[in-house]
This record gives sequence, C-alpha cells and structure tokens, in this order.
Amino acid sequence: MQLTDDRDASGRRVVVDAPDADFDIPVDTLILAISQHAVLDFLEDEPIALNDRGYIKVDPQTCETSIPGIYAGGDVANDGPATIVKAAAAGKAIASSILNEKGTVTLSEKVNVPLAPPLVPSMAEMLRRRSHRERRIRAPQTNVAERQNFSEVMLTYTPEQARTEAARCLDCHTYCSICVGVCPNLALFTYETDRRDQHYQVAVLADLCNECGNCTTFCPTSGAPYRDKPRLYVNRDDFEAQQDNAFMIFHDSDGWAIEARFDGATRHLELNDPQDDPDMQQTAMYTILKGVQQSMPFLPMGEA
Repeated sequence: MQLTDDRDASGRRVVVDAPDADFDIPVDTLILAISQHAVLDFLEDEPIALNDRGYIKVDPQTCETSIPGIYAGGDVANDGPATIVKAAAAGKAIASSILNEKGTVTLSEKVNVPLAPPLVPSMAEMLRRRSHRERRIRAPQTNVAERQNFSEVMLTYTPEQARTEAARCLDCHTYCSICVGVCPNLALFTYETDRRDQHYQVAVLADLCNECGNCTTFCPTSGAPYRDKPRLYVNRDDFEAQQDNAFMIFHDSDGWAIEARFDGATRHLELNDPQDDPDMQQTAMYTILKGVQQSMPFLPMGEA
C-alpha cells in the first residue's frame, strides 16, 4: 500500500495498492521463530531431562543434555531466555565440546590462550557510574536515498563508540537493588552472598512490608520483589501462617540457624552444620543465612 497526493472527503490522503508490492521468494526451508516457550515435540519419545521451569537441563560447561551426544543452548536451556551474547557463548561451548568429543584440537588449545576471568567492577565503581547520566550514542544508519537495495539500514558502531556505549551498562546483573532504594518502608535490603553468578541479593523484612507495590513499579525486569524475594519474618505466628517463601533467622550463643516454610512444611538448618549433599531448598536457606550473617548481622532476628 502507498499514499497518493489525492485527498478524500475528510481531507485525508488516499491509500492505494502499490504496484509490484507482492512477490515470491523461493526458499528451501522456512523456519518460524515465535514466542519464548520451548516446543520439544521433535524429540518424540526421547526422555530428555527438563528443569522445574520446563527448559532443557544441560551441563553448564559442555551444554550436553541428558541424552549423550545431544547438546542444547540459548533460550531453550537451563535458565531460559537470556541475551544474544549468552546464546553465542553457549554455541561456542557446544562446538568446543563436540570437537573435544571427536578428539579434534580446539582453537583455544591450538593457540594456547588462557580464558581470562570476568571483570567484576567494585561496588564503589558501580555506584559511581549510576550517579552519572551518560546519554546513549545513536546508532548510525544508511542514508535514506541509498536504501533502494539490500544493504543494511542499521550500521555498526566504531570501536570507540562501542566501548563508550558498553560503558553505560549499570551492571544490573551484578548489582541491581533498585527496589531497595524505592521502598518507602525500608522493608527491602541487599546482602552479600558467595554466589558466583550474582554476588548481591535482595530480601524482604516482611514485618515492615505493607505490599504497596512500589518495588514492582520500578523493577526493570517486571518482577514483584516484595513477593518474589525471600521474605524474612520476626514473629513466629506470622511465619508459621505462611505456606511458602518464609524464613526466620536465629542468632544466639550457640550460633546461627534458619527455618523456612516450603509447601506448608518447616525446615531447619544450622550454619555450623552444613549438609554433605544439600537439596535446592537447603541451598537457598544456607545462602540467605550465610549472607545475612556476613553482611547484615544487625537485622532483627526471629522469635525462637
């Protein structure tokens, strides 16, 4: 369709069919990529292992699935949809795993280049960057008069522009805590953990939270921190009235301990008595307890 210079009775420009607007493009295969839910029916009767979120469970290093010789990466694996960079990294890991399986020397082995550890900025550096507004660099585009072909319209940054744009990152994947800053009741707090993927975590002091939803409004990932984050209770009756996502921390001369409510049941864990083979619930309890003990020991404790 295209606009003409003619006007209708209302004064609007008339829309007419554009000549030669319909055409056929011969293809061998057409792949439709729609939505973010994995469709795994092509596996037929293969018993591939999935995690509790419905994504394919893969080895974090090799990306191999529970079926030997079958690999998965990107949005379909482990934590689900993430970034293009992580999907590309998974593709490289899969390629390297296959080459290693076949006994082929990988590129990194051939040139003997050690993998550098990721650079994690300090807390002071992250806060300094957040206090300074840096406007984005507009991506260059092909001139309108030069677009009558298949050339790219959106062009790439120069190396210097790319570095400047990348430096605008607020490192939310490392330290977000926006919800902590916007809570009018100071019910949310940040604590440090030993987790390698995200060192700083957020929890809720349920006794101070009135569930106003302010944290939900400002959450950059459209979450509901007051409900999604671990909720710490001080009052025993309030704690036991919860079915899920409820924690109480205790500290006395005997040491640190935590109780948690999962599916209506209460579980107990002591800091000085780590489990040899902890399950996911025990791991979550230990992470919260250790984090509070190390970075927020002054928080109000639960009633024994």
